[in-house]
Amino acid sequence: MDDGISEELVMSEVHLGCPPGFSGSYVSNFTISFPSGSDDLDTETKTYVSDSSSNKQLIGFDEDGDLVLPRRINVEEPSFRSFNVSIQHDVMSTIPSVGLQVWKAELVLSDFVLHTMLTSSEFDGIVALELGAGTGLVGILLARVAKTTFLTDKGDRVLDNCAKNINLNSGGFSAGVAVHVRELDWTEPWPPKRTQGECPPNNR
Repeated sequence: MDDGISEELVMSEVHLGCPPGFSGSYVSNFTISFPSGSDDLDTETKTYVSDSSSNKQLIGFDEDGDLVLPRRINVEEPSFRSFNVSIQHDVMSTIPSVGLQVWKAELVLSDFVLHTMLTSSEFDGIVALELGAGTGLVGILLARVAKTTFLTDKGDRVLDNCAKNINLNSGGFSAGVAVHVRELDWTEPWPPKRTQGECPPNNR
């Protein structure tokens, strides 16, 4: 990669709660909230019904196929249940280290994972492999229901930061879950070559 490009600093749109002018590593807390009670997805009418003791909500889709969701007024409302995810990330980074930041695509994929976890058992007990895990947010959410989760990316700083985020959130993982951080370089051939006597990498 050209040295000029590799040293160029880039910034994600996501800097939740970061102080103005801050440029180092920061821990952001994401609150994940969803209605309590029994939840069902009507696949024929494409409407999502949330039925709780305090309210019954009908959630439809707009003309673009996006969910039309009720917005919570207060996170402490009894009709909502929530949990927190803490993510250490950089406010800005060089292009080779963009995995240290939280990007919008990571949040979109997290929304998909959460919706699937809430409306089906598709991810329950699975073995998941995430490519380009970055800060590990998606894999951390999957680890709440999966049996084994592998989070892969490239570069020691990115992998060490991902491992730190796993430790920060391990209390929310499902019982007996195994979460591993591994380096996977898409530019290298598969399977990776090992020299004679080389041992498999240790768990981070």
